[in-house]
Amino acid sequence: MAYTEEHARAENLGLATGLGIIGLVILLGIVWGVGSLYAASQEWKHSFKTPTRQQTAAPRIAIAPPASTATSAFQDSRCIGNPWSQPAADAFGVPEPLLGCMHYAETRCGTGGLVEGGYQAVTAVKNLPRPVTNAQALAKIATHIGVPIEDMRSNRVGAMGPFQFVPATWLAYAADGDRDGIASPYDLADATFTTANHLAQAHAKRGNWAKVLHGWNRSHSPQVKKNIRNILACAGL
Repeated sequence: MAYTEEHARAENLGLATGLGIIGLVILLGIVWGVGSLYAASQEWKHSFKTPTRQQTAAPRIAIAPPASTATSAFQDSRCIGNPWSQPAADAFGVPEPLLGCMHYAETRCGTGGLVEGGYQAVTAVKNLPRPVTNAQALAKIATHIGVPIEDMRSNRVGAMGPFQFVPATWLAYAADGDRDGIASPYDLADATFTTANHLAQAHAKRGNWAKVLHGWNRSHSPQVKKNIRNILACAGL
């Protein structure tokens, strides 16, 4: 059969049709591939969201019911909800209820802070028996915790923080309860651990808790003696 112009047109038409189909297939493949990549990228994006910082609320310290029926100025109550109380008791081998009862007796479950206390500590320490020693200790504490000494607050005789430590006593027993590298009398963790440390060392020397508490507060006033009896009753000791 002779190869005619009509045969040539037919071949060209077939070639063009084949190329068009191939092009369409390639185009569909590209569209599918782009869609798949986009979907994968979205999945990856949502799988690796940047975590948001969790806000930790300050511990809420509540007042526990009395451990005995004795009455006192603070009604034999003790502070509960201090997350550092049991770890401190375990670390130093002291009764955990005693920490809660002393916490209540000292500041009614205060949680710390430089603003706690109605007096400027640098002035208040002058009312202590060893004013020079305590003033020097206060200066060391201020340097250690990184605050101006003028900003440090206390009660009228220079006792600071949730457990009311005077500066010289704080330096003698200071413990870094939360292990952040700073032992501050205003920090609840540090104050709780330092109290446990102080109590444990005093008990090792004196042998009973009544003598320990008399050593904690050396006043011999009837009110102090009454408070000591009530702390012991509160703690069940």
